[in-house]
Amino acid sequence: MKEDPAITPDACTPTAAQSELPKRHWLVAALAASISGAMAAACYWPLDWHFLAWIALVPWFCTLPGLSPGRTWVFGTLMGLVFYRIGFDWMFGLHGPLAGASIVGFAILMGYSFRVARMLMQRFGTGAMLWAAPLCFVGQEVLRSEGLDRFRFSYLGLGYSQSENLWIAQVASIGGVYCVSFLLVALNAAIAYGLIRRRARSWVPAAATGVCIVALAAIAQPPADDGAARIPVACVQGEDLAYQKFLDMTAEAAMGTPKPRIIVLPEHTIMGFANDRHPTVKSLAALAVEHGVYICVGVHVRPTEPGGCDYDNAALLIDPNGEIAATQLKA
Repeated sequence: MKEDPAITPDACTPTAAQSELPKRHWLVAALAASISGAMAAACYWPLDWHFLAWIALVPWFCTLPGLSPGRTWVFGTLMGLVFYRIGFDWMFGLHGPLAGASIVGFAILMGYSFRVARMLMQRFGTGAMLWAAPLCFVGQEVLRSEGLDRFRFSYLGLGYSQSENLWIAQVASIGGVYCVSFLLVALNAAIAYGLIRRRARSWVPAAATGVCIVALAAIAQPPADDGAARIPVACVQGEDLAYQKFLDMTAEAAMGTPKPRIIVLPEHTIMGFANDRHPTVKSLAALAVEHGVYICVGVHVRPTEPGGCDYDNAALLIDPNGEIAATQLKA
């Protein structure tokens, strides 16, 4: 009787290379997670290599089928640690040890999102990566940015990496920054899926995702404004300056060329509770009347809802008549 080659001892017995792979797969996963974290961080200042966001997660996603959900959480957290440690380096100068604690918390949350995605892949197959990875990743972004009443931290949302890529950034006009994040992660997952499966038809999701992104970007582009009126705007930039310094810079900006129609001051310019009787607001109002300009200034106002933050972060718009035309709360 002829032996079936499909069930020969050689076919059933793992080779030396196959038996060694699980022992070093953790090293491959750690390296891939670290590379993806570093590439993702490079999409932001100071490098601003926004193009890397389209492939940054590919090395990490390629390792997911070989990891258990538990190990996915561990190495996903490692990716988060690398990503946030680089991107939030500035936090240490402001908050010291609290910055480190925040980075660890964010990294654990990111790692857990990958764990959930891996569990869905176990349940529905490797192809579930195409939808599970973007949904879970964007879910953790929404949670840390919007979920807690007094701790909303939206820095380093993946969609913000495209702020220098204006053509893609316009997609946010359709679904917000989370839509941009979703598209970025979806393309990363589709590319990783093609590399994992290594079949021609396995690249169909990547091609389809790319077409979808191009179509959405084209739809989102604003109409041409060649015939639209131009409004000169002056920006006053400062950090923790004395109120008089802000007033002097605003007066200087108002006399600039071309003459501005609107002058914009920074967030938190006035740290005390501001209203039309605040001395600095009154001085800005006088400048608005003198120069016939609108002035938008970041201020603190009394909270509208008790039990939340001690103040509301707001923008006051002062019109050329010196009146407060509008107050806009942040978030």
